[in-house]
Amino acid sequence: MVVMERMTSRHPDVYRAVHWWPAPGVGNLPATPADVSSAYEEGIRCLYVKAYRAAVVMFLAMLGQITEGTGSGKTKATSTLYAKLEQMGKDHALRPELVSWAQAIPQIGNGTAKGDPLGDVKEEDAVSLSQLCKIILEELYETPGRIIRSKPRLMPPGR
Repeated sequence: MVVMERMTSRHPDVYRAVHWWPAPGVGNLPATPADVSSAYEEGIRCLYVKAYRAAVVMFLAMLGQITEGTGSGKTKATSTLYAKLEQMGKDHALRPELVSWAQAIPQIGNGTAKGDPLGDVKEEDAVSLSQLCKIILEELYETPGRIIRSKPRLMPPGR
């Protein structure tokens, strides 16, 4: 469904799309655990209605679920979300570029995720965090899932 706004009162009418439902990018994460994908999808829905703080809270919760669900013992023992992501980088579970990107997002890099995530949130920070989250989901769950689903077709008969 798309909500349109009429831009002119002349004939022919001119419209522009202002809202999509479901939001683009939602609902196509078959290999991602349900709790992680639902947090990501809720964050995307918040982003599309310009609820940037709510989006950031959901993305941070999603990253927290990932670090607790897939992180090592050292990862789980660290105190801040950034430190957990950094440890996952040291454990080679995340690419160093992703950890560096996470550090550049104020809600992660300055430790906000440990304390109060309800401070001011800029649109560009929320968008950047959503993009980082999408890539992390692709790297940790979706790409391996596609490989597993494709493997039977790739294997020669008899193996």
